Amino acid sequence: MRWRVESAYKTCAAVFGCGTPYASDYGKDIMIPANAERARQLLKDANYDGTKVVILRPTDNAMRGAQPLVVADQLKKAGFTVELQAMDWLSVGTRARSKEPTSKGGWSLYVTGGLILSSSDPLSNFPVAANGPSAMNGWPDVPRIEELKAKFARTGDKTELKRIAEELQRLVVDEATFQPLGQYDILSAYSTKLSGVLEAPLPLFWNMKKAVR
Repeated sequence: MRWRVESAYKTCAAVFGCGTPYASDYGKDIMIPANAERARQLLKDANYDGTKVVILRPTDNAMRGAQPLVVADQLKKAGFTVELQAMDWLSVGTRARSKEPTSKGGWSLYVTGGLILSSSDPLSNFPVAANGPSAMNGWPDVPRIEELKAKFARTGDKTELKRIAEELQRLVVDEATFQPLGQYDILSAYSTKLSGVLEAPLPLFWNMKKAVR
């Protein structure tokens, strides 16, 4: 079977997933494609003092371990002082809970992901939460985001749902609560001896049958 890597991923700025009902392209002009020259100018205008950006990189997870390398490279091209700190994925989860400064074991960013099944909805997309201490690591506090999520939960009007999702997209991008990088397919293969394999974002082991010789 011939297969191209390009067919397994999509690059977009959509907070709720590429091509989903609540997808939005707001922010793509500043996120896609990367513009190192523009970023360097913005750093200069902001009087960046060379403060170190600490990126947590898991070395025992091939998928999560590769992404921080790309992020670090892009940040360096933009003029940031970057330090990659290698550790196992469990340690990344522990460190990410720290609110200390980078000089005392804190961090600046790390890369993670989720299933489009849950990310495509403003209520189930956990990184969208911006309720301070109860939000995802980084603890964004943007009351307007929480207000919009509450409105989303109470309305059944499809036009209004889309409008709310669009405003949420704008707030996530403008407030930089997190950075969507796109999405990719999780590929799987199984023996032709199996039947009844269910298509799902996670391995499901029921309903399968093995051919009897």
